[in-house]
Amino acid sequence: MGWVLRTQYGFTRDVIAAKLDEVLGTWLFMVADPEMVSVAIAEYRDGRADFADYLIGRRSAAAGSTHTLTFDKALTGHPMFVVF
Repeated sequence: MGWVLRTQYGFTRDVIAAKLDEVLGTWLFMVADPEMVSVAIAEYRDGRADFADYLIGRRSAAAGSTHTLTFDKALTGHPMFVVF
């Protein structure tokens, strides 16, 4: 969703994060583990990678992984990721 809003519609990272927060806060959608999603939104807002990457990292950590492997150089330096 974030990638489409950024590349196809030109939305900024802050606008996308705000919209994700709105979705998270509405009763129309059920979100699994909203606290985790909220943390991923905050990381997206402050980071350089896509929202999905941060959510994948958070899900991996919750499953017991110490690191998530990625090819996305935008995640270089993030403590949850190892960039190849």
